[in-house]
Amino acid sequence: MRFVSSLFTISLSILLLSACSNSAKSNSNNSPLLNADSSSATKVKPTDTTEVSTPTELQGFCDASAAVSLAPDTFIVAGDEDNILRVYKPSISQKPTSTFDLNLFLKVVPMDPEVDIEGAARMDDKIYWIASHGTSKNGNARPNRRRLFATEVKVANNKVTVVPVGKPYIDLIDDLSKSPELKMYALDAAAKIAPKEKNALNIEG
Repeated sequence: MRFVSSLFTISLSILLLSACSNSAKSNSNNSPLLNADSSSATKVKPTDTTEVSTPTELQGFCDASAAVSLAPDTFIVAGDEDNILRVYKPSISQKPTSTFDLNLFLKVVPMDPEVDIEGAARMDDKIYWIASHGTSKNGNARPNRRRLFATEVKVANNKVTVVPVGKPYIDLIDDLSKSPELKMYALDAAAKIAPKEKNALNIEG
């Protein structure tokens, strides 16, 4: 049904564009303003009413990969280069107003410690974070990247509290690979292929 709906939308758009084009041609041939002598034609100066917003520059790290709004002027951000959550309130500071180190909770292996957090979704007061579950760029195993975890976030009196929930789920790929409905995707094999290669498994935010 989505495919049929999309075709209908595209067809309708083409018809509207065609009608607008024909109308424009007709008006250009009959318009006294456009056909009049240039010396007597009324010149209309276009008015640009476009509002350009001022960029907000935040500091503290780069490569932000997942963010969730906590309040009208407050949000929490994860990056794919470290395992720290940062809370920003741009109206107060360009730097994080608070940070939360997840290394201990995520139980990372010291070698290649980045979890590579790539996505986040909020449900009530919990935020679920997911790592890339991929290999290194050369196809080497990166166990730390197999993480799906949750944090409980509360905002009270302009103070943000982040508390890890339960323990990280590290068997997502293994469990999905065992599902009969997903066998055709060969996820266990895909998870061993370098992220940019064909048929590789890699989650990107």
